[in-house]
Amino acid sequence: MLAAVLLSTPRLLLQPLERDHAPDLFRVYSDPQTMRWWHHLPHQNSDETLQMINGMLRGSAPAWAVVLKEGGRAIGVVNYIDAAVPGLGYIIGAENWRQGYGSEAVAAALDFGFAAMKLNRIELWIHSQNIASQKLAGKMGFRARGQFYQRYTHFSAPHETLIFGLRADEYEWASGEQVTASAREVPVYSVAPAVSVANVAAAIAFYRDSLGFQLEYQEGYPPKFAIVSRGEWTSERARMHIVYAERPTAGTLYFRIGAAVDALYEEFRERGVLIESLPQNTWYGTREFTVLDPDGWTLRFSGGV
Repeated sequence: MLAAVLLSTPRLLLQPLERDHAPDLFRVYSDPQTMRWWHHLPHQNSDETLQMINGMLRGSAPAWAVVLKEGGRAIGVVNYIDAAVPGLGYIIGAENWRQGYGSEAVAAALDFGFAAMKLNRIELWIHSQNIASQKLAGKMGFRARGQFYQRYTHFSAPHETLIFGLRADEYEWASGEQVTASAREVPVYSVAPAVSVANVAAAIAFYRDSLGFQLEYQEGYPPKFAIVSRGEWTSERARMHIVYAERPTAGTLYFRIGAAVDALYEEFRERGVLIESLPQNTWYGTREFTVLDPDGWTLRFSGGV
């Protein structure tokens, strides 16, 4: 990724992040209101803020301190995240909320990302209860792309993280700017495991009647192929292909289900499903239980603790 360069807006300077910004930014990162939906606790001292800055400077992604032209004080940070999908992060101290500084800073960073870095898309992860950040994303042209569950170590329970995305062609349309970005990534929407079974009709009955999956499609009479799925939204459903095989080979399927692990376990137990292992907490921070299907497949259902 490109190094950050100085960016200017009507009221702000986006200065390439430096260690000298630590004192001002400690005021931002130590404020409980500002950090309410953040992925770590408020900083307890300026050394924590300096360590954070050092970590960002060691990375390859550009990062800026958001600095007021009037007064010269840093009031936040905007930074790119070098990941499989290019990400953007932003934070403005609560004492400067509702003045349009976040939108002004993010707009400048988007210009740089699409025009200078030639990004073809940019992604945001936003806590589902952070309504102000979601509104800012919408104002900038980002669209909701999906959601997933995660748990911050200082939160008592998992939460939904919303994914917002903006493509270069969408940005060009919304802003009127001429953007020459890299080619659009080939979209890969999902992966569906092919579960080999000896009796497709019996497998349909098990997944539909015992596990609460919906039958989307079947082929043949008796069926030799079927698609079953379960989930709240079409874009996030766990979808499986059930395929007839003379000699089926069983394996393990891993389902991520959010926080309702015990509720799902009780649902299955009441339906008489064969439970292979009871719900338990794992050393890697999840709660899981396993079910055995009629063809020997192990189904592991996992969620946040």
